[in-house]
Amino acid sequence: MPTASRVLNDAISLGAMVPNPWKVVATGIATYAGYRLLKRYIFYTYFSSLRVLPGPKTPGHYLLGHIKDVFDSSWGRRFDEWLDEFGSSFTYTGFLWQRGLITSDPRAVSYMINHAYDFPKPWAVREDFIGTFGMGILSSEGDVHKRQRKIMNPCFGPAQVRDLMSTFYEKALKLREIWTTNLEGETEGKVVDILPWLTRTTLDVIGAAGGELAQAYTALLEAPKGDALTLIWAVLQQRVQLLRNLPGQLNQNKSNSKATTDRIGRKLIEDKQRIALGDKGAAAGRDILSVLLRANMQEGLKDSEKLSDDEVLGQIATMLLAGHETTSSTITWLLYDLAKPEYVSVQEKLRAEVNAVSSDQPSMEELNNLQYLDAVTREVLRKNPVVTATVRTAAHDSALPVSKPIVGKDGIERNEIHVQKDSIIIIPIVSINRDKAIWGEDADKLKPERWLEKNNSYAAEYPTVFSGIMTFLGGPRACIGYRLAIMEIKVILFTLLRNFEFELSDPNLIIETIQGMIARPIVKREDGSTESMLPLLIKRFRSD
Repeated sequence: MPTASRVLNDAISLGAMVPNPWKVVATGIATYAGYRLLKRYIFYTYFSSLRVLPGPKTPGHYLLGHIKDVFDSSWGRRFDEWLDEFGSSFTYTGFLWQRGLITSDPRAVSYMINHAYDFPKPWAVREDFIGTFGMGILSSEGDVHKRQRKIMNPCFGPAQVRDLMSTFYEKALKLREIWTTNLEGETEGKVVDILPWLTRTTLDVIGAAGGELAQAYTALLEAPKGDALTLIWAVLQQRVQLLRNLPGQLNQNKSNSKATTDRIGRKLIEDKQRIALGDKGAAAGRDILSVLLRANMQEGLKDSEKLSDDEVLGQIATMLLAGHETTSSTITWLLYDLAKPEYVSVQEKLRAEVNAVSSDQPSMEELNNLQYLDAVTREVLRKNPVVTATVRTAAHDSALPVSKPIVGKDGIERNEIHVQKDSIIIIPIVSINRDKAIWGEDADKLKPERWLEKNNSYAAEYPTVFSGIMTFLGGPRACIGYRLAIMEIKVILFTLLRNFEFELSDPNLIIETIQGMIARPIVKREDGSTESMLPLLIKRFRSD
């Protein structure tokens, strides 16, 4: 238990984060918010139906609970440790002692995915998303989400993805040309930080080229520092709207970044609408944003069948996250794995398959017929999900079915988990994707062959969760752009593996992840400092 002096010192330090002119106001707000939060969280601590489940014996940080443990771990390792100790479903302590549920049970996860509107994102997370991305498909819930999904679905069908193949190849070949030029005269190859190059390539595919926009979104997606006080302040801001509007460096950085993304986003909308209405017609603008805007501008659509300008702006923000950051980070992690000595055979086998294709730009069907490329793509999405977890809440009192009985602290076996309204539920995607009970003892290894075997019993029993990849979820809130993401990854891999070899630049380099919305790679140095990058040794591939 924390001492009184420690709590007092932390309170003083936390208060120092609030600018001087606002300290009195902030103190009043914090007092009122504290009263409301204590009232709420004490109820969910001592009267929660989850209290009978197994879970960590220590309460964690005296305010953050086990949230800090999660932020301190890389690639969801803390989830893995808890799941090994307590089983697939257990309780944890959240902010201000609120008791929550973490579950990787396939039946429970499948139930929540198929009943997505009964298990929305928590209100604090939704408000944070709306403030960051606007009212896009990622932020919306209920009827608003259903309407947006219905409007946007036609933009992400197989025919639309096929139309975008030329854009994928154009950007991938541009990257190939740049790297080829940079490697001229380098007989032993050259160390290249691949992260920014892949980021620019996937940003171009979206149709939103520009370093200013990329920097602004990097700032918006930046995770709070791992020290406890910064995390406490971040959580308080997420839950108390007024705290987000206080002046200060953190809020100012976010505000500036959001203003930049809104300004550039609105300019993108204006430019692409003008092109779509111009003489060039549908042949102009084969990027994703142009496709969305043309679909939204079709004649004869009712207002209820269109997205408003603010909603379109929200979709731009969402696609930059879901279709840009996630894709670039996924390819970065795969190339890092392929560069490791233990996966040289995977890299060589994949290169042999793609080089057997005569064309530099095979069709979507031809790419999908490359079985090993498909297996490698699925495997990196399984092994290295860049969205490591998702959080949900119960819209009403519910009972989650489980695949195996759970023995509670009281010794009673239960075949379902009772969750009260507003209970927080974390689904650890990364742990499900690496669960040895599902994927075998080599679950933490890159093994594309597992997708060629097709003998997974869990996949047959829970197709919603495991028929594809948990990374894309499923049900009404499945990733709307999953087809697009898979094809973009395949095109970029096809192009790069035909022309380059990848090796580790320094086997002793410590590569970890940023704990935030996206698991981006960072280099951790001896002095404890970190830098968002991933350097690899790249060589020109020569078949002779």
